[in-house]
Amino acid sequence: MKYFLMFICLTQNSVTGFCQKPDVALFQWGQEEFEKGNFEASIKFYSEAIMFNPNEFFYYYSRGLSMVELKRNMEAIIDFTKSIDLNPSEGGLYAARGQCKGNLGDFFGAISDFTKAIEYYPKNSLFFYQRGIAKIKLGKTESGCIDLSKSGELGYSKAYLTINKACN
Repeated sequence: MKYFLMFICLTQNSVTGFCQKPDVALFQWGQEEFEKGNFEASIKFYSEAIMFNPNEFFYYYSRGLSMVELKRNMEAIIDFTKSIDLNPSEGGLYAARGQCKGNLGDFFGAISDFTKAIEYYPKNSLFFYQRGIAKIKLGKTESGCIDLSKSGELGYSKAYLTINKACN
């Protein structure tokens, strides 16, 4: 049914305004599938949306999130990197990529990305927390614990539990 509607949309006169752009419809269908937990299906819709509009950073970001849900971190990094290339001033993109790098054991890369994310969002407690964890995993315990403390000060209470385990 969705593909039939897509065909109508593609053939409809755009002057009438009857249909959405095909990339927008595909993206919305991808979002619906993501919300249902159908991540493979969401990836297909996001990929099709990208074919229609390869310059929309949010399509790559969304596909990357679906990849993360499927633990396909390398593919997610590729999508998050493309998102960053298209919209380098969105700090959250760096954090998403940093999380994937951390999942793969690239803690230097994770620290770099979380540092960039913190430049854009200096009051984001989770970014400090994640950077702190990456630092601790690299053996930079003192610096990591400082980040965890900052995370706690900014309101992320889980940081204090981690401090008790990793920093004392």
